[in-house]
Amino acid sequence: MPPVFKEGECVVVEFGRGDPQAGEIITISDDRKSLTVRLEHGVLGPGDMPLRWSAGNEYDLLAGGKVTVQRLM
Repeated sequence: MPPVFKEGECVVVEFGRGDPQAGEIITISDDRKSLTVRLEHGVLGPGDMPLRWSAGNEYDLLAGGKVTVQRLM
């Protein structure tokens, strides 16, 4: 079961390169298996990043690769 995030929630996206990026969830699908995170800066630069749930807190990038999404504490 995918993690339960809410639109507008602040998260940290970890690309596995030691460069976690803060972002904000801007959309969530009805089945909660995909979401879009808005990044302000970082490795991929600013922009919206659509993700598809894989397992646990791990999501697949539509362009290939995986990221981990955690709530910003």
